Amino acid sequence: MPRPAAEIITGDTVAVLAGVNQVMAVHGDDVTGQFLRGAEIALQTVQTHGIRMAILKDGSPSCGSTRIHDGTFTGRSITALLLEQHGVRVFAETEIEQAAQWLAKLENP
Repeated sequence: MPRPAAEIITGDTVAVLAGVNQVMAVHGDDVTGQFLRGAEIALQTVQTHGIRMAILKDGSPSCGSTRIHDGTFTGRSITALLLEQHGVRVFAETEIEQAAQWLAKLENP
């Protein structure tokens, strides 16, 4: 069963990572902690395995890399921003060609 819809409230992803803003579920629950924990797990995974790029599903406050459900449908998700802050290049699923070009550069510097 999918989780309830959630959005970043009045602000941006940077503010969520800084502990200034929240992610709220449609039914009113604060789900910020769950989103932050998911982003931290993703970061631990990429660091453990030396991953340098990721393709994430766009549109979600947890995964979106070009647009998120934050009331404006712009910006980066918590996970995308955290990964980028740690040197991982993030692409949306609509950017497969760009991701392939980036991968080719990584493989053949």
